[in-house]
Amino acid sequence: MMYLALAAGLTFLHAQDVPRLTNDGTINSVLIGPSTAIYSPPATSPAPFDGTLLVTSARRDLLPRTAARELAVPKNEFQHFANPAAFWELFWETRFHDYDARQSRWPVSPPKASKLTPVAGGDTVAGLEVMDTPGFTRGSVSYLGTFGGKKYAFTGDLIYDGGRIWDLYSLQDAIPDATTSTSVAGRNSVRGYHGFAARAADLMQSLRKIRDAKPDILIPARGPAIHDPAAAIDALLGRLTSLMREHFSTDALRWYWGDQNLRIRAAKMSISDPSWMEMAETTKLPDWVIPISNSKLIVSKSGGAYLIDCGYEKVYQEVEKLRQAGRFSKLEGIYVTHYHDDHTDFVAEASKRSGVPVRYVEEVGDVLQKPEAYRLPAMTRNPIHGEAMSEGAKRPWHEFDMEFAFFPGQTLYHGVMVLTNRDNGTRIVFGGDSFTPSGIDDYCLLNRNLVGENQGYLYCLRYLRKLGPSVFLTNQHVEPMWKYTPAQYDRMEASLRKRAQILASLFPWDSPNYGVDEQWARFYPYGVEAKPGASIPMEVRLTNHSARTREFEVTPHVPEGWKVSPQPRMKVTISPGQDGAARFNVQAPAQQATDSLTIVTADVTSNGMRLPDFVEAMVRVRK
Repeated sequence: MMYLALAAGLTFLHAQDVPRLTNDGTINSVLIGPSTAIYSPPATSPAPFDGTLLVTSARRDLLPRTAARELAVPKNEFQHFANPAAFWELFWETRFHDYDARQSRWPVSPPKASKLTPVAGGDTVAGLEVMDTPGFTRGSVSYLGTFGGKKYAFTGDLIYDGGRIWDLYSLQDAIPDATTSTSVAGRNSVRGYHGFAARAADLMQSLRKIRDAKPDILIPARGPAIHDPAAAIDALLGRLTSLMREHFSTDALRWYWGDQNLRIRAAKMSISDPSWMEMAETTKLPDWVIPISNSKLIVSKSGGAYLIDCGYEKVYQEVEKLRQAGRFSKLEGIYVTHYHDDHTDFVAEASKRSGVPVRYVEEVGDVLQKPEAYRLPAMTRNPIHGEAMSEGAKRPWHEFDMEFAFFPGQTLYHGVMVLTNRDNGTRIVFGGDSFTPSGIDDYCLLNRNLVGENQGYLYCLRYLRKLGPSVFLTNQHVEPMWKYTPAQYDRMEASLRKRAQILASLFPWDSPNYGVDEQWARFYPYGVEAKPGASIPMEVRLTNHSARTREFEVTPHVPEGWKVSPQPRMKVTISPGQDGAARFNVQAPAQQATDSLTIVTADVTSNGMRLPDFVEAMVRVRK
């Protein structure tokens, strides 16, 4: 006897016998006979599943909390099931200076199974063929089988109903065969940080493999069954290709690494003819702006100097050499554009050594002061304290006027300083890393590049237009300054709006920002140290990207012996476009082993969203 069981609300799939419906409320459950299940065991009984559960990827939000006798898991991700603690111990340190920039929804504890069986493409397990289908994770697999004369493909998160995908940020990854003009840590290939949705190339190839297998029905891990696989796959391939074509058309990395690098990256997405924006015309910096590595030093005729960013000691050493050589007499301040380590690592020490104040815009303040509280790429671990400048604040400085503004370009946590030389009227935007002469620095999805008319890069472009055509732009990594023409502004804005339309069709959410903004739900603080028995204040912060008010429910999960108060389940109502938080305390056991690392997770649910173990925080217990 054979049964197929899918999540509630799905169309029944008829095999040789009447299907049996099971559902754990979060992911689909397919039961094949009495002893084989895919994604999740039947939710009808709390007893362990006395059979084999087939798993498609090492994502904790796709793992059931019930036990099974045996788990078949992807061989290429076996370590995340067998020894999940190893990843988290390493990540406690590597979350700072993280340029792998990949999602962190790995399992936090070993699965409840008597046996773990690694499987890979070409294997057969429980009568189903295993197919390697990397994409949503590097080591994902799919399962294929024929029942009742129809071929089924169980594809995990490779695709969602309607030719969509669960999110885009999970596809951020390195591109080893795309060489760059710079070498970092002995490598000159594109790191994960710069690989915008790079694993979409693998996902697209996996989709073609599934399509070539000619299944009659796809059963993804979430959402409805797909009864026209070829049409759904073609729709998703088309959307991803269109999205990536738009991304490459205004890609800032073309300025750094050239046309051939861009062509290699585009070819991986099956784009043979990338059409890009014409490069902006550049101009040499005035002699009162000195580029130093990825910093800029502004020198006044009065003898004062102002430093924009300081990521390395060698930057400060070069500043001191210039002072000693008589290029200026006194450093008078440091302005920080954004939180990335190559702009911030040495700021606090430089301020201490020189005795000068630090400034930054308000929106950047908290992440600079408490870097350990955030989980973002390229974090410094060195807190920076200074004066937070409000939007539009102005400060005269010798023959210059400084104006400060929020500038959510390369990252949401970003600001600019617009400097005007009163002597000659020259105006320069010190814009961190948000633009280059070739376009937009939006290559890392984990930086929180939001989509919307008054968000992200459209917000930045509107701000730049208001400054007028005479203003010059800079990038800390680009030595010359430049201006965009009205046609170039038009091109970037049109591309961003087209991307927004594609993204809206790509995800099963009522705002595309849920699919590009990994941190719309996040623990705060992310990493914390506490003593045994301590009560730790924590929050799950939420951004409501929807155009309507949403009520979110947050349910924290802690290991046995830990406690959550005041209640295990909290509701938060948030207006459109606003932030809110569920606040609670997590208490470590008094006898908790010192120097132990615990991962706290939380479910996030709302109307149309059921996201188990969606966010995590790291707690290191020390005496």
